[in-house]
Amino acid sequence: MMRGVLSVPGNLLGAAMRIVRPASILLVPVPEAATALRAWRGTSVHPGGVPAHVTVMYPFLPAHTIDGLVEAELARITASVPPFSFRLTEVGRFPGVLYLRPVPAEPFGELVDLVMRHWPAYQPYGGQYPEFIPHVTMAEDETAHQDPERLKPLLPIACQARQVSLMTESVRGWHTRNCFPLCGTA
Repeated sequence: MMRGVLSVPGNLLGAAMRIVRPASILLVPVPEAATALRAWRGTSVHPGGVPAHVTVMYPFLPAHTIDGLVEAELARITASVPPFSFRLTEVGRFPGVLYLRPVPAEPFGELVDLVMRHWPAYQPYGGQYPEFIPHVTMAEDETAHQDPERLKPLLPIACQARQVSLMTESVRGWHTRNCFPLCGTA
């Protein structure tokens, strides 16, 4: 019996898990990085429909648990944070990932801390890494090993953080459920 379950192809198993327990993500969209993404991979979005972004919290709450109270709390949190400017200044690497580094990084860490104060059971990337490093992913897996030099002429990229988006996952990919403006005063 167990052998049959384990032999299910990974993509089919992943689709089944999204039906059973769809995920959600909080992110800061970075539309200014669209040109760099297009130059790198020929599209301005990641596979699955996620735009260029800096992750605030993934995984976030299971999609079926998100209700008006959760969204009201997210609106309250983001209303306390002023919009901020940042620049994508250099190319970095994690194992299997090529990314652009935002400077300053601190406002992203502050957003993460605000979310974690309200939902302490959730850690960036499930607590898999000892440190939160804000970044805009440009390539993963086999494309991450391509020469990053062709990105350098596009840098620095001036950006503005204006909102946090809540996206939920389904068998058809990721979809924006709601956007919460950053509207605090500095």
